[in-house]
Amino acid sequence: MAALAEGYIHLNPYMASRARLVEIGELSQAAAIDIAQRVYGGNVTLHVKIEEGSAKAWFGVAAGLATAIGMYPNLRTGTIALVNDAREFGGYINSTFIEKSKAKEEQVFRVERRTKTPGKIARVIKRLDELNETPAKPEKRRLELAMVRQELEAIERDLQQQEIEVLHAGLVYENLPPLRPQPNKTGVLGPTLGMPPRPEARQMGLPYDLTFDANVRSAEPAGSPVVYIKTVFVPTIGIRLSENQPLPPRKLEPPLEH
Repeated sequence: MAALAEGYIHLNPYMASRARLVEIGELSQAAAIDIAQRVYGGNVTLHVKIEEGSAKAWFGVAAGLATAIGMYPNLRTGTIALVNDAREFGGYINSTFIEKSKAKEEQVFRVERRTKTPGKIARVIKRLDELNETPAKPEKRRLELAMVRQELEAIERDLQQQEIEVLHAGLVYENLPPLRPQPNKTGVLGPTLGMPPRPEARQMGLPYDLTFDANVRSAEPAGSPVVYIKTVFVPTIGIRLSENQPLPPRKLEPPLEH
């Protein structure tokens, strides 16, 4: 599952009780579900986290990259659209959280609209376009391609195999060599140029079969600044979130600029 977007807000100074921050979290999460439905059409996962102190909030959207890109003719078109969607989601949820918190303008310390995986892919496409169109000495091109492959490795760590296939299928260039490992004479895939082979989760001693209830708030250790954290599935527009909770139409106001 790929991270498609994230809104980040830092209020400082901002004093509020834990109960008040939880209330803000619940209100903002309900709004974020509505925004995600209208920006992405639903069928995404929403992750919300709020910390006390100088209040910080994160609103992340994730979904299968293959599904998200599959709505568009190709990787390039889909990436541009998803980057724009990420900016739109971030702008709306950031302004909504500020509204729900009743923070004054001078309390808004930092606001970010993060484009996450689509933004990373867009940067890779831009670099590959330049390499494909600009002549360069073989050694310089080899080093630049190795850097691009490092960026791809970082992107792939958060993707499933099907999503990786979709990614590489859209990164084929006339004047550039393949960007993924190619079979050697024995038919075995060799390591990517410039990068060591990536260890599997089992080899690293990491959990590789994690499951979670997407509708249950996660427990935080005692003393943690996190006062609200929740992951929920966002259904498509028209599907009720619960038996008695219809989705009324809501007009989205333009995002505030801070």
